[in-house]
Amino acid sequence: MIRTNVKRRLLITAVAVLAIGLWIWSPWRANFGYHFSFPLPPSAKVIQYHHSAGRDSGDEFEFAVTDDALRDAIIKEWNLTSVAPGGRVMSFARVTGAPWWPGDKLQELPERYGRIDERASRYWSLWVDRQNGRLYAEYGNW
Repeated sequence: MIRTNVKRRLLITAVAVLAIGLWIWSPWRANFGYHFSFPLPPSAKVIQYHHSAGRDSGDEFEFAVTDDALRDAIIKEWNLTSVAPGGRVMSFARVTGAPWWPGDKLQELPERYGRIDERASRYWSLWVDRQNGRLYAEYGNW
């Protein structure tokens, strides 16, 4: 009887640890369709993805693109507006740990879009690097 209880406790503990691990890891978040209501255009490819957990959680993407199809779809879905030269686009990615994130170099790109919802503490940002055929997208909260 004691062995059965020990085995049962070990099994329950293992299942709980697995469930918590899956919840934290969230492999389904890396799926494009989890974040966007439209399919990834054939002219675009997801290069990098990073999810930042915690109070300032966010999701960052790097896409390789050959045309404006993905840019236009993200702008429409996220209801983004163009950011004037010299204006800043909201980003917490530089402090969340994605080693591939270009950081301050994004502020030098002339084509940038963003939206901030102060009431909900949410933001959506998009940078277009035409020279290298890349889009950088980020959304999250603070």
